[in-house]
Formats: sequence, C-alpha cells, structure tokens
Amino acid sequence: MNDTDSSPQSPRPSRSGLSFDSLRLYLPGLMLLLILILAASVRLVGLNWDAYSHNHPDERFLTMVESSIRIPTSVGEYFDTDTSTMNPHNMGYGFFVYGTFPIFLVRLLAEWVGKTGYDEVHLVGRMVSVLFDLATIYVVYLIGKRLYRQRVGLLAALFTALSVLLIQHAHFFVVDPVANAFILAGLYFAIRIFDEGKGLDYALFG
Repeated sequence: MNDTDSSPQSPRPSRSGLSFDSLRLYLPGLMLLLILILAASVRLVGLNWDAYSHNHPDERFLTMVESSIRIPTSVGEYFDTDTSTMNPHNMGYGFFVYGTFPIFLVRLLAEWVGKTGYDEVHLVGRMVSVLFDLATIYVVYLIGKRLYRQRVGLLAALFTALSVLLIQHAHFFVVDPVANAFILAGLYFAIRIFDEGKGLDYALFG
C-alpha cells in the first residue's frame, strides 16, 4: 500500500456537482425564495380586480387624498404644516386620520412612474401593499428562525404567505400592510435586543 492509499479521501461530489452538505446549506434559502414567489403570485394576480370601480371605502378615500396632494417645491414648504401641499388637511381632507408615511411613499413612487391620477395612483398603492406584505413574510421567517429553528421560520412564512386576510389586504391600497411590516420588524428587533442587546438593534427597534 502506498502513501496515497492511506490518505483521507474527500467526499465525492454528486452527479449534479453539488455535495449533500451543499444542498443542505442552500435548501432553506431556496425554500424561502419559493415561498416568497408563491406569496407574490397570489398577491399580484388580478391587482386591478375591480376595474377602476374603487369598491373599498378606505382605499377610495386614500386615493382621493393621494391624487390631491402635491410634492412641495422646497424643504421649507414641506415642514410648514400650515401650507404644505403634502398635508391632507391643507388639500380639503381635514378628517384624514391615517399615518402620512404610506401616502407620502405612494405619491413619490406615483410621481416617478407618472401614475398620479385618480384611476392610476391606487394601483401604485396596491403594489406598495404587496411589497410590504412580502417584507412582513420575510420578517416572520426571521422571528421564527431566531426563536425556534429555521424550519419553524419557514413554516411560519408559508402560513403567512397563504393567509387569506393578508392576501386580501394586499389587493387594496390601504395602510394595514405597511403597518404590519413595521410592527413585525419592531418585534424582531426587540427579540434581538433581548438576545444580544447591540446598539444597532436598539436603533432599528426605535
């Protein structure tokens, strides 16, 4: 027996070029990607399901506000709440009770893609709802993975992806998907604070 016979042999690669350990390493990420693709497919299908009829009262109101506000001409005008054209109260909607971040974000995106009209901007808002809902699913995965294990995170993400109420809300321009994403992100960073207590976690939680 020569010296080469006694040396340890490296594991043989599979016919596909990937070893079993490599598959175990990449499989959770692939499963998460498939879950997000599944979630996106059921949320994006029929995004203009009502054919511009604006059946949801909250969405109709937000669309009216969205198509009325205007991007300020200066930073000073933006911060002047008495005259800012981004303030719904200055544009005839004194009963506006929602947070401003969703409508500001949608308005900026609508300006970017040139879809600011009443029968256009709500579709931009629905796309924002979808994106934030997908972010929520990912954060649910992170929470499940950190509290328990990776497979629990994947199962939680799958259940969230197939949640009928979340799928329904993602088809509307409403603030709920945006709020959900921030609430779940806050919970995730609170868990990280409890585990590690790093300064960045405190900042992101805030």
